[in-house]
Amino acid sequence: MTAIAVLGPVEPFRSGIARHTTALARALSRRPGCAVRVYSFSRQYPALLFPGQSDRASDARAPDDLDVAYDIDSIDPRSWWRVAEAIRAYRPDVVVAPMWTFFLAPCLTAILARQRCPVVGVVHNVADHDSRPISRWVSSLPIRQAALFVAHTHDLAAGVKRLVPGARVEVHPHPTFDYPAPRGTLAKRAELEILMFGLVRPYKGLDVLLEALRLSQKPSVKLSVVGESWQSEAALRDSLGDLGERVELVLRYVSDADAAEYFGRADVVALPYRSVTGSGVLPLAYHYDKPVLASDLPGFRELVVDGQHGWLVPPGDAPSLARCIDERISRQSALALVPMVQQARRQLSFDHFAEVLLHAAQRGGAPEAGALP
Repeated sequence: MTAIAVLGPVEPFRSGIARHTTALARALSRRPGCAVRVYSFSRQYPALLFPGQSDRASDARAPDDLDVAYDIDSIDPRSWWRVAEAIRAYRPDVVVAPMWTFFLAPCLTAILARQRCPVVGVVHNVADHDSRPISRWVSSLPIRQAALFVAHTHDLAAGVKRLVPGARVEVHPHPTFDYPAPRGTLAKRAELEILMFGLVRPYKGLDVLLEALRLSQKPSVKLSVVGESWQSEAALRDSLGDLGERVELVLRYVSDADAAEYFGRADVVALPYRSVTGSGVLPLAYHYDKPVLASDLPGFRELVVDGQHGWLVPPGDAPSLARCIDERISRQSALALVPMVQQARRQLSFDHFAEVLLHAAQRGGAPEAGALP
């Protein structure tokens, strides 16, 4: 029996990291001969540092199919020591920990440094977006505790190797989450429906997409921006200017069932990011058979073949984005890409991701993760 300790946030915390960690823990627990225990947070972020309404989802609950202890208080070092000792008492063969933000780096570092078994770091970010040198250094601390790393892009793997020369890093594309099917409650309102989904943050390039819509000559386009904003909501609404009813702002957390309706209505999902290390929205788009309009960045380029799974445009280039919308994207061209999106989606399972992780941890190497067709 292989004992696995998973250290990180799980549902009902409502971040993409929590959803990812929950899905990975479930996939690991389904592996023959594996026992999984999860060590999660009682408090992940102080209210002062979380711009949204709450970091817990009102429509989610603690997973009853996992053994979870919600004992880590991110700002109480005494809880770090208690959890570190609890993991040691469990005597796992391996500890699996997501790594993504500098704020939780001291907490994770303190816990991981006391472990006697190998640590596998699931690296979502080497450093926070728009980070400063001091926060990048803090972010590196838990990464330096790991013996092996798993990342979702080769670009992110290269970042780990720059930080830890000689590091062993396995790469597997970000798996798709299990979301509900849309019921079809939202009717299409235009000849082209574009969706931008997830937390609204400056690096994600909403301003570039809005400028592209101003430049676009396509007469019938609707953009829905769905997700909680970490920017000033008043400033965002002011930035719409003359776009008016062409843009729908739903600046709040939406349930999985509501998210399904927005994806069901969309023809294409926009990812106009200025920078990216990985994105949970991209596999979510694939889950709903939607091609993507994405920035031509390494983190997207590995999963999006231009003209097959969507369209790639230079990051931060509103005129190029507008030309792509006008000349290449329509409801018909988006539908034509669905078979290739579906083919790509079949490779993006958490069960295969768990297999890659365990092979790497137990046998010193991973099965071939495969490339997109």
